[in-house]
Amino acid sequence: MALTSVGTKYFFLPAEVKHTVLVYGGASEIRDITEIETDQPMYEVTFRNARVNPPLFILEDGTLVNTTSSAHLRNPLNHVATPHVPSTLDQRKTGP
Repeated sequence: MALTSVGTKYFFLPAEVKHTVLVYGGASEIRDITEIETDQPMYEVTFRNARVNPPLFILEDGTLVNTTSSAHLRNPLNHVATPHVPSTLDQRKTGP
């Protein structure tokens, strides 16, 4: 039996890890959070409904690690580009 509650474990996660959990897990109930010993700090977050939310493996900087390959996926909300939406000002022609 765990001596520390999931809420306490979540509270002490780095902010970047919490952000990634919210982005990929949403409001899903977390079953457990485990720190994994690797060459850099990594956290495994498991959810109550594993069929809907598979485990997340997250580096300390918030990078989601794809465990089926060695590819790393950046948190999508950290790199959102604002698309340019043409406005009526863009359509005006400037005269000589």
